[in-house]
Amino acid sequence: DLVSILEGKILNKNISVHNLITMEDIK
Repeated sequence: DLVSILEGKILNKNISVHNLITMEDIK
């Protein structure tokens, strides 16, 4: 349903941000 799709998009955004932060930490 629509809510699941929206939640999935929010999750994906959070994961992307987390990955960026993790990459910065590694550098």
